[in-house]
Amino acid sequence: MVRAPRGRQQEGLEVPDIFDEVEEDLRAERARKLAQRWGGVAFGVALLVLAATGAWQVWRWNESRGAVAAAETYLNLHRAAEREGADLAAAANGFATLAREAPTGYRTLARLRAAALKAETGELPAALELWNAVANDGSAPSSTATSPLCSAWLMRWIRATRRSLPRASRR
Repeated sequence: MVRAPRGRQQEGLEVPDIFDEVEEDLRAERARKLAQRWGGVAFGVALLVLAATGAWQVWRWNESRGAVAAAETYLNLHRAAEREGADLAAAANGFATLAREAPTGYRTLARLRAAALKAETGELPAALELWNAVANDGSAPSSTATSPLCSAWLMRWIRATRRSLPRASRR
C-alpha cells in the first residue's frame, strides 16, 4: 500500500510539507556521516580481500608451475631409464635429486622409482633407505601403506639373493 505524501493540496498542486523536507535532509545527513565514518573501512576491507585473493592465485600458479616442471623432469628421467642400455645408476641418482626438489606427490614417486632402480643395480642398502624415507614421510598418505610392503619385499629379496650367492661373494 502506497501512502500519499504528507502535504497540503492547493488547486490540484501538491505542496510538500516542511516536515518532509527536514526529514529528507536528516536522512541524507545521516547517510553522509555513515559514509564518512565507515566508507574508508569498507574500502580497506574490499582492497584487502582483493589483495589476498590475488596473492592466493599467484601462490596457486607458482605451485602449479612447480608441479608441471617436476612432472616433465620425472617423465624425462623415466624415459631415459627405460631406454635400451640406460645407465640405471645415473637415472636413480636423477630420481633421488628430483625427490629432494619436487612437490609432495612427485617426491614420493621419485623416491620409489629411485629405490627400485637402486635395488635393480644392486645398491640394496640405498634402496632400503629410500623406501624407509617414503614410509617415514607423513606428507604422503599412501606411503604409510605401501612403503613397508616395499621394504619387506626388498629384505626378502636380499635374503633370497644372499642364499643363492656362493660363500666367497657374500659380504
